[in-house]
Amino acid sequence: MLREGRNHANEVRSRQLGSRYFGEDRPNRVAAGPVGFSGGVVSIGVRLAAVDDRIAAAVLFAGSYVPRSILEQAHGITIPLYMLLQWDDEGNDRQMALELFDALGSREKTLNANLGGHTGVPRHAGEDANRFFVRHLLTSPNTGGTDAIRRS
Repeated sequence: MLREGRNHANEVRSRQLGSRYFGEDRPNRVAAGPVGFSGGVVSIGVRLAAVDDRIAAAVLFAGSYVPRSILEQAHGITIPLYMLLQWDDEGNDRQMALELFDALGSREKTLNANLGGHTGVPRHAGEDANRFFVRHLLTSPNTGGTDAIRRS
C-alpha cells in the first residue's frame, strides 16, 4: 500500500513538472532536443556520447573496465561531463577511471571523488549531479534554456 502511494505521488509530481515545462496541454510529453545521459557502465556512456548527438551532457559513474578503444573515443567527447568516483571502490580500478577522465576531451568536466566503497555514494553527490543537469539542460544558452523546452 505504501509503495502505491509513493508511485502515485511520483506520478503527480511528474505531471506537475511536465505542466511547468510543457504547458498544461502537454503534461507528460518529452521535449524534443538535447538530452542528458546518466549511467553506471562508464564505457557505454562514453560510447553513447560519441555516437548520439542528442546527448548534450552526461553524468558518468567511474568504474568498470575501460577498453582502449573507449579511451581513444574519449578524446572526441566535448559535451559537459560530471564523473563520480568512489575512491575506495574495491570492484573498480581507480587508476583506469582517472585515465579515462584525463582522456575525455571536454573543456568542461568535473571529477567528484568521495571516500568510500561502491555503495557509499554520499547523497550530496547525486544532488550535485542533478544540479549539473539543470545547469546544462534547462538553463544553458547552448541548449536554448527553459524557453526552448517550453516551446517544444
